[in-house]
Amino acid sequence: MPLHYKRIAQASNDILINEDGSRHIDMFGANGTVLLGHVNEAINKHMHAQLDKLWATGLIDSPIRIQARELVDTFFPDTHGLAGFYSTGMEAAEFAIRLSRIITGRAGLVGFAKSMHGKSMATAFLAWDNPSVSDIPGFNRLPYPSPEREEEVFGKLSTLLKTEKVAVVFLEPIQGSGGGHSVSPDFAQKLQHLCMETGTLLLIDEILTGFHRTGNTFAHQHLGIQPDIILIGKIMGNGFPVSGVVTRRNFRIEPRMLPGSTYAGNALAAAAVIGTLSTLRTLDIDRLSKNIESNIRTAVGSIESEHFTLRGRGLLWIFEFREASLAEQFASDVYSKGVFIGHAGPLARLMPAVTIDQSNLDHALGIISSSLMRYAC
Repeated sequence: MPLHYKRIAQASNDILINEDGSRHIDMFGANGTVLLGHVNEAINKHMHAQLDKLWATGLIDSPIRIQARELVDTFFPDTHGLAGFYSTGMEAAEFAIRLSRIITGRAGLVGFAKSMHGKSMATAFLAWDNPSVSDIPGFNRLPYPSPEREEEVFGKLSTLLKTEKVAVVFLEPIQGSGGGHSVSPDFAQKLQHLCMETGTLLLIDEILTGFHRTGNTFAHQHLGIQPDIILIGKIMGNGFPVSGVVTRRNFRIEPRMLPGSTYAGNALAAAAVIGTLSTLRTLDIDRLSKNIESNIRTAVGSIESEHFTLRGRGLLWIFEFREASLAEQFASDVYSKGVFIGHAGPLARLMPAVTIDQSNLDHALGIISSSLMRYAC
């Protein structure tokens, strides 16, 4: 049966309060954006303080934007810095395309199937079939290099990049919208070497995985690589729309790259960034994340089934079902019992807040585990 969600009127940390007064434990975190819980009090103080001062300035800088930019830079090595704030992941990815083409003087791009870099014509075509677009010149889409396909994919990449026509390779370290597949450190390091060899830029999309979603501050740290460009967003604003493009500091941002936009780096977004990242620094994220991961592994990691595969790490867990109808049935069942999880096609996703109450986590995982048992071998 199709999933019908109630309208949400209010939320508090890990609880969604519906218009009719009923409640759900949130195990999805607004598409993975709300790492620190809904309407986090510490972040709210920063937002409230900014409301009476300044909202938007366009391209003109402001003290709070500078403060936010400097805070973001502290999460990266000295070789890298924030090239600009944006409002959505798609907007950040579009700027990264323009930047890459101008820096390299090349037009080609490489993406991997079933990744998610946005829903504009260009960013979507990098990863998904688009019924309205049969081809975009210079865009190349390869199978995602999960371990069983690494050798095949690397061979195709090598052929493409050695033409020296490709400006940038877009890569998600873990596919949040593609079944939770991830690349191995060996593949990522070989790819970085190939990019350096051929003058191609390597872009890692950390919009979903960045800022502790997968345990490490950034997922690419697990891979032992240093990308040329990193896309960030989602968790950085804890639900407030903001994203960013981080690049090597020796990349010069030029007007012809068309940096910025009407709302990019607005003062309210900057306040959200400052509130979120400064609050992150006060928490023992590593301990909290490991505890939640351990709880999830214990509750569902040992359930074997021919109907689904579980993949994940940290606070990002994805059930890939063999049939979309089973994923919908699973999501509907747990929702009817007071737990909200993500669902799209054959995928069901868990992306809880790191601040989730332990008793709520236990209760939610009990319901999820019980529901999954119907699909067990």
